[in-house]
Amino acid sequence: MPDRDPAPRRGRPAADAHPAAPGPGRRRFVGLAGATAGLGALSALSAHPALAAPPAGPAPHGPHPVPARRIGAYHWDRQPGQIGDFAEWINSPVYYAEDFLLRDSWASLAGAGRLSSWQDTPWARRMVWAAYPFPDGQGDLVQAAAGVYNSHYADLAGNLVRAGMGNAVLRFGHEFNGNWYPWSPANDPNGVAAGETDFAAAFRQFATTVRAVPGAHFTLVWNPVPGQSGIDLTRCYPGDAYVDLVGIDIYDQDWNVYSPGVPPTEALRERAWQDLRTDPHWGIDMIAAFAASRNKRLAVPEWGVWWDKVGHGGVDNAYFVQQMFDWMNANDVAWNVYFNVYASDGNHDLYDTYLFPEASARFQRLWNPSGRLPRPRPVSAGTLHPSGAPGPTAYPPGTAVVAAHTGSFSQPSGTRARPYGDPWAEEGTLASLIRAGAGTPPEVSYPDAPAAEVLMLRYECPVDGDVYLSVYVDGVKAAGQVRMPAVDRTRPTEYAMVTVPVHVPAGATVTVRIDPDDDHTVSGGVWDYVNLDTIGFAAQGAAG
Repeated sequence: MPDRDPAPRRGRPAADAHPAAPGPGRRRFVGLAGATAGLGALSALSAHPALAAPPAGPAPHGPHPVPARRIGAYHWDRQPGQIGDFAEWINSPVYYAEDFLLRDSWASLAGAGRLSSWQDTPWARRMVWAAYPFPDGQGDLVQAAAGVYNSHYADLAGNLVRAGMGNAVLRFGHEFNGNWYPWSPANDPNGVAAGETDFAAAFRQFATTVRAVPGAHFTLVWNPVPGQSGIDLTRCYPGDAYVDLVGIDIYDQDWNVYSPGVPPTEALRERAWQDLRTDPHWGIDMIAAFAASRNKRLAVPEWGVWWDKVGHGGVDNAYFVQQMFDWMNANDVAWNVYFNVYASDGNHDLYDTYLFPEASARFQRLWNPSGRLPRPRPVSAGTLHPSGAPGPTAYPPGTAVVAAHTGSFSQPSGTRARPYGDPWAEEGTLASLIRAGAGTPPEVSYPDAPAAEVLMLRYECPVDGDVYLSVYVDGVKAAGQVRMPAVDRTRPTEYAMVTVPVHVPAGATVTVRIDPDDDHTVSGGVWDYVNLDTIGFAAQGAAG
């Protein structure tokens, strides 16, 4: 899977159809701040210094007592802080961070716009990079096979070495046997058969070039995907001298077994797993056997559960998670990377225990046997609306606190509004609002609200630009352009609080929505989103 989602924010920017209102057993009011040791007194984040960085020394490819636990993570581009978060979530070091080079120019293919975000971080010597034969619309496999682009490959290698990433793992032309990338043999100007040999030759050109750069100690991964007919992988193989590992990207997606409109049963999930393994068009067992015949170890550079709007995924599939763990152990996989994002074509985010409760719990049981989970993040900063001056970072005593995800959601077309899991939220679940474009914004409402003169919103900080909210009381706009300051995308997950003067009569309905006049758009792939954790209803002056 590429970094193909148009929205690199952590807000998981694909709209789905899961609006939810408070149901039986859900707690709307958490309690009064200061009255108990609850939300008002935020738990201090446990220090995990050993989890913030990967293990010291070169990345291991040798024996491991539980190979599947040599796991890396992908969590959107340029987000090293999120890799540390993933390590905290599994209470274990993460062996690799993964990212994708941009594909819009040769400068991007040489690392522009990407390497600097990882340079001088603990992950610089633990990187897995997707590298490409040529930029989109600016080349073809014929030229790559002939060595025309070798100077650009040398530029990438030199930039990696200078950035402290001379031992990076490089996935050249990953998922080449699919038809969705321009470097697929299916897109070769001379036809598929020529494309197969051209890809192999292009891989040899790349390998020879990058290995010749002083200071280079790269690991090169030949990385097909399973279940793709029409392309002969044996003809695409560049030769043992050019390949260090054979990679397979594996997702719980199956167009033969899962059908739109048919909820995935356990029987279907078992059939889908068998289909994934035994597909005659290069199932994962067939690729594993080919790797063994070449005396090459396996890696799994991408894998994940799958939910999509089309209906070809197993959704909350704990069986798939278990089978992946067992299969990777049985095949002594060198390492694997979990693709922990909500991408535009599918959701794989196991933080989201609202959509994936069983799969997330099974993953935790297998990769975090300690059972230790993150504590809620303390608020790092507070602001006052409308001045923007520094504000409180905790609810004052007597504040009525509501869990934001227990509201009633409205999600017009092109938006998403629903509960969304997050390990650092107070109750592990947020109210997530996402808007794509200039249409009607999504919202969440809280009927029968307690009386208040001040609303205090604890939220997960957005990245890539501030987001603005509006607050309505009984349908009347009470506050607009409520600024939710963003944080640098390279940082770990942060929570902040904004204090808004709003008169709320007892029993009123309070609605929070993304501001219709939000000054951010989707141009350049940026989506408007905010994830609310808790909402405090405070008396006048109590917020200071």
